[in-house]
Amino acid sequence: MRIGIFTDSYIPRVSGVVRSVEAFTRSLRKRGHQVYVFAPA
Repeated sequence: MRIGIFTDSYIPRVSGVVRSVEAFTRSLRKRGHQVYVFAPA
């Protein structure tokens, strides 16, 4: 399955949101999904 995650804060910021998105993304990829994270530059 292809999954898109949209967030307003992502790497290189450090926050709970960023950690959650990273963990969720890692977990989904381990299950074989294609995960795309969309965030501002």
